[in-house]
Amino acid sequence: MEQLLETYFHSAHLLDFSFVNNLIIFSMAAYFAGISKAPFTAIMLITELVGSMRNFMPLAFVVLVAYLVVDLTNGAPIYESLAERLATFKQLPIFKGRNEQIQIPVYAQSLVEDQQVRRIEWPKDSILATIRRGSHEIVPSGDTLIIAGDLLIFTVFSDNSGKIRTKLIALTQLLTENG
Repeated sequence: MEQLLETYFHSAHLLDFSFVNNLIIFSMAAYFAGISKAPFTAIMLITELVGSMRNFMPLAFVVLVAYLVVDLTNGAPIYESLAERLATFKQLPIFKGRNEQIQIPVYAQSLVEDQQVRRIEWPKDSILATIRRGSHEIVPSGDTLIIAGDLLIFTVFSDNSGKIRTKLIALTQLLTENG
């Protein structure tokens, strides 16, 4: 892989052979700083991995730029996101037997639109596991606001899925003038 990069960058007159290793090292550090949102840990880890302090200042600069970009774009650290998902799935053992997922879209002018998750009386034996909003998946908390267009993903006990689906549809469908 390294030789392929060297050949490509050198033949395109973009980078001298001697700098390809630096490019790889800086890329690893920036990537780690971005996903972990721990810039100083990234600097120390990559410096230790390389075994040299020769590139410490440029490495620190690249890592801090990567951290700032992730911070400005409101990126979440991967470990925090995984911990939220784990906390949600720790609730699942209350269901004995088989579980299934139900996906329910939220329509405009429904009962749940513009409501916080905690303010809605969800059907018993259902867990709102994920909210899919566009291309993003949100692990809901009590303060999470549900908006029209969201796709709510519930985990339910299989034996009750029909009744629960009916109740969820009633909550998320368009309100009629009579209802």
